[in-house]
Amino acid sequence: MNFFGYQNQWEFLKKEVQNKRVAHAYLFVGPSGLGKKKIALEFVKLLNCQVPNFADRPCQHCSSCLSITQGTNPDTHIISPSNSKDDPLSREEIGIDEIRELQSFLRLKVYKASFKSVIIDEAEKMNVFAQNSLLKLIEEPKERTVFIIISSRKEMMLSTLYSRMQIIKFLPLPLPQARKFLQDKVSAKDLDNLVFLSQGRLGLAMRLINNPQKFRLFLKTFSKISQVLTSPYFDRFQFVKAFLQEKSDLLTPSELLDIFSVYFKEALFYKLGLKKDANSNSFGRVNFNPYFKTKEIVGAIDFLEHLRFLLNKFNINLKIALETLMTYV
Repeated sequence: MNFFGYQNQWEFLKKEVQNKRVAHAYLFVGPSGLGKKKIALEFVKLLNCQVPNFADRPCQHCSSCLSITQGTNPDTHIISPSNSKDDPLSREEIGIDEIRELQSFLRLKVYKASFKSVIIDEAEKMNVFAQNSLLKLIEEPKERTVFIIISSRKEMMLSTLYSRMQIIKFLPLPLPQARKFLQDKVSAKDLDNLVFLSQGRLGLAMRLINNPQKFRLFLKTFSKISQVLTSPYFDRFQFVKAFLQEKSDLLTPSELLDIFSVYFKEALFYKLGLKKDANSNSFGRVNFNPYFKTKEIVGAIDFLEHLRFLLNKFNINLKIALETLMTYV
């Protein structure tokens, strides 16, 4: 199996299995949208594939591989953060209830897999009670049980937790390499936009390809941001108000911050002379206010990272946070 850009990580995991050195817990760490969860699922398939020849694993065709693909494997448990059903813009979280369900799963006997497998996605969104409870499970691992923890922000997890895991790092691909992977999957026009917006994150790129409506919304939002950030504050605050009123299921607050991040990084490159002109991306002319100061753009980028932290850990007032971001330039 070929994991474009992440073959080294995959080969390491294969050797772990082949040499019977499988750790009880792995931490896949790197920015969101890289495809870490896909690799985690393929690793679970590798551990439990039923074909005799190791070189053919995962085969994708045996009952174990198929059930993992379909999400019906009784020996695999996946945890992802969720938010309030009443407010799709509320903070997503993994709480103690999810870990209690995990404890119940681990008490069950293995049905027919070689390994009982646990995947926790966006683990930085575990609250402190969930992390402490998970720590106890990892400190006393059950035989032939593997935890695969996925996170984009290791620093938001307890050090006592991640220090007990085998850490595997993932980074965005260089843009030319990402373009090579995506070039036969979309039209030439969409390719430029896709590479620009995904910034080397193939997982995000594939999600946008598979969801054209979201892809169009990303493009529309980027263009809108480039317009409003050169407009008076009133127009900027109206943009925030419109986003919050729509409460779109297609565009989450985290994705909105991703789009802001692309804009501010592009603005910084342009300000530092690393872009020949404002037409160097595929959106036509992007509106960069000539009075933007480098210090202000850097401040906005720093605030974006701080805002990501706050969104993951606290029920902050999103309206005030986004309006504050709008005042940095």
